[in-house]
Amino acid sequence: GILMVCAAYPVLIWATRNSSKDTFNWLDFLYVLSFVKIGISLIKYIPQVILNFRRRSTVGWSIWNILLDFTGGVLSDLQLVLDCADMNDFSGITGNPAKFGLGFVSIIFDIIFMVQHYCLYSGSSESMNEQQEPLIPSLEDSYERNNHDMIPSGASHEQEERQPETIMV
Repeated sequence: GILMVCAAYPVLIWATRNSSKDTFNWLDFLYVLSFVKIGISLIKYIPQVILNFRRRSTVGWSIWNILLDFTGGVLSDLQLVLDCADMNDFSGITGNPAKFGLGFVSIIFDIIFMVQHYCLYSGSSESMNEQQEPLIPSLEDSYERNNHDMIPSGASHEQEERQPETIMV
């Protein structure tokens, strides 16, 4: 439904371009897109909140993305408020509801994620072990793992160094 509105609106603007009534215009279309973006932001955050709640864990995703997103939301809304304070006109907040809404939605969900990660589910031992393991193993770990797999169980180091015999036919 939303995609249909986004696709049909420009067609309506084009079809009514010679009309005396300014029923459909590009500014309204941009407002529609901005509210679609707020809706998409809500849709992207809610499943992760539910998944974390059901699993009682935040294992599997990085809190750093949330912290950066939170910082961006705070700075975006702070810029909007400071611009309005500087101009002594706070209609900028109501005049740009999408910018304020995106920042606000981001901040609210990021706070929920931080509470889940640091307060509600912080005691998970699985979570702590995963965060302490490197994503990419060091070369030594990789070398040991590869060589360990090649040594048959019960083999001594002498057998490890001996070269395989070649059979000539």
